[in-house]
This record gives sequence, C-alpha cells and structure tokens, in this order.
Amino acid sequence: MYPQSKKIIKISNKIINKWHNKEHQISSFDDALKLLNKSNKKNNIFYHIEFLSLINTAQWHEEDKARDPNASADVIAEIKRKIDKLNAMRVNKVEEIDSSLYDKAVFNQNAALSTETPASVIDKLIILCLKQYHMALEAGRKDSTKKLRNTCSEKLVLINKQMDDLISAYDSFIEEIASGKRRYALYRQFKMYNDPELNPVIYKNIKQNNAKKPK
Repeated sequence: MYPQSKKIIKISNKIINKWHNKEHQISSFDDALKLLNKSNKKNNIFYHIEFLSLINTAQWHEEDKARDPNASADVIAEIKRKIDKLNAMRVNKVEEIDSSLYDKAVFNQNAALSTETPASVIDKLIILCLKQYHMALEAGRKDSTKKLRNTCSEKLVLINKQMDDLISAYDSFIEEIASGKRRYALYRQFKMYNDPELNPVIYKNIKQNNAKKPK
C-alpha cells in the first residue's frame, strides 16, 4: 500500500530531469504542469507524489531567483509571493498524501507512535533528490574553480549518505506500520499566516480599509 522509496526517487528524478530539459519553456507553474505524466490518474498515489515533486522543483528554482543580487525589490517581492504560494501548495499536498494513505491503513493501536508521517518523509526524499541533482551539477561545473568543485564533491558524498540513511529509515518505517509494530497520526500544519482571519497583519489591514470606506 505504501509507496517504496525506490519508486518515489524514480518519480522525483524523472520530474527533475524533465524540468531541466524543458526549463526554457517554463515561465509559470501552469507551464510546469505539462511535465506531469498524463497516464497517472488523480486518485493514484503516484500522481500525488509526482505533483509534490513538481512543486518542490518549482520552489527550488524560485528560491534561486530570490537570491539574484541584481533583481529589483519589486521582482523579489513577486518571487517571494510565488514561493509562499508554492510552499502552501507543498504543505497541502503532503497532507493530502498522508490522508489518502491513512484512510486505507489498518493500525495496531498499541504500537509505538511515530512523530513522522509517510508523506513528511516522502517530501524529504524529494528534497534530497533535488540536492543530489544540483550538487552534482556544481561538482562538475567547468567554469568554477577546482577548489569549489572539490568542496561540492565532498558535500555530494554527505548528501548521498543522507539519502541512503533516509531510504533505510523510510523503508523500515513502512514495514513496521504494515507489521503492526508502529503507527502514526495525522497532523496538520495550521499555517495561520496564510489565513486572512488569523493573520493579524491582514485582518487589521482589512479592518482599517473598511473603516476608511464612506458609509
């Protein structure tokens, strides 16, 4: 029932490679959506993992743009809003994946409770795929110094070790759930700053604007 780490990584790496092959054609997230595998049905867990990979990949590249020293304040503000939107999408997709898996699961209620959920680890695996890809690019970049390439190669070794450890931990986690040795609960992020009724900056601003309106 739970997706294996090998499949998750394969899906994520495919999206990352597709992105870089088509990057010159991507000017919006709507363009990026064309990279999704059309044969995957929306009720298929692999569709949601692929979608999460796409969100993370898009956010990664917006984070790069946000560090452009030549970008104007207006451009940076626009990029930051895109990042905020993508991060909200990422959180929602992680929760959607968890809900889908949880609804189909049967737990041993006496089993040890994990602080992680499967989708939270899936999200981390996807981010490590992105780190592997981009650090490998920097380790082989011809226009950088040998010292920088060596440093990136050393960092890549550590990233690969992190990936191996996370794969092992995730695979053990889902095996323990299936065997009744471990369980997890559904958690929600409750990002209050995204809610206009809970973010004081937003609701105070709305109140002030309403007070200024002629009666």
